[in-house]
Amino acid sequence: MKSGAGGERRVVYRTKGTSLELYTSGDTSVMLMRGRFDPKFGERALANLPSGNVALELHDVSPMDVSFVVFLRNLRRRVEAAGGRFWLLRPPGRLLDIIQMSSSDREFEAVQEVPDAGSTSADGRVRREGGPSAEMTHRIMSVRRDALRSAELE
Repeated sequence: MKSGAGGERRVVYRTKGTSLELYTSGDTSVMLMRGRFDPKFGERALANLPSGNVALELHDVSPMDVSFVVFLRNLRRRVEAAGGRFWLLRPPGRLLDIIQMSSSDREFEAVQEVPDAGSTSADGRVRREGGPSAEMTHRIMSVRRDALRSAELE
């Protein structure tokens, strides 16, 4: 299922150069973030967190640094505490690098499409359990390659 498929988009937060929109894709709510990330942006996202499964899609979000990873961690924890699943939808390669460098790669799942809630595995797992593996490295590289190909086609 492609981004934007499914339900109607609802703008939750918008300032000059920053926006947060929500839409549904099957049984998953997709949060679409664009623009400059700041604490107020993060607070608004957490305050408007939909119930159930959440996929976070990022477009030109900056800065992507360790504070952004902390925000992602809090977002994931809230979703999972409420019984949902959390995915990063087509994350940019630089975010995957930061997640890996901050030793947070066990905490996130990266996917190319919104998965069905009942699926047991995502197509681009960023290690969640166990130690480092060749499979994890291969999958991260596959997600990065796919993202680069998509960027080249646009």
